[in-house]
Amino acid sequence: MDYHPKHPQPFSFSEALKLDPATITEEIARLQNSLKHLKQTQDELRPYLDDPELAQASRENEGVIASQEERISMLTMALVEKGVVASGGHYEVAQTTPAAPSAAAAPQQPSLPPSASLDDLAGTDDGGIVL
Repeated sequence: MDYHPKHPQPFSFSEALKLDPATITEEIARLQNSLKHLKQTQDELRPYLDDPELAQASRENEGVIASQEERISMLTMALVEKGVVASGGHYEVAQTTPAAPSAAAAPQQPSLPPSASLDDLAGTDDGGIVL
């Protein structure tokens, strides 16, 4: 399967396929938490959008939200491609909104693919995985 994201992502779909299911679901949970806070911030900014700086911050947040939602979709597709059942079982992925699937598992210590190191997990602006 070939996937071309609309937004810049820290990893490709083929790299996501190399991750084990636990790492994928942990990253989905982390992204969902980030999205929850970003959307809450957007709600708090809404009354003050007449301020140019706050309006710019809101626009930037919208871009981050779109990118993170797309990343969740990529990771969910990786789980499906790997043959992990999308509903029920240990790696359940539930729909919270039409664009943002969620992971049922709470974040745990990340597992690395055989070719990755702990250094690969550090260094992203949003705290996510880097391949």
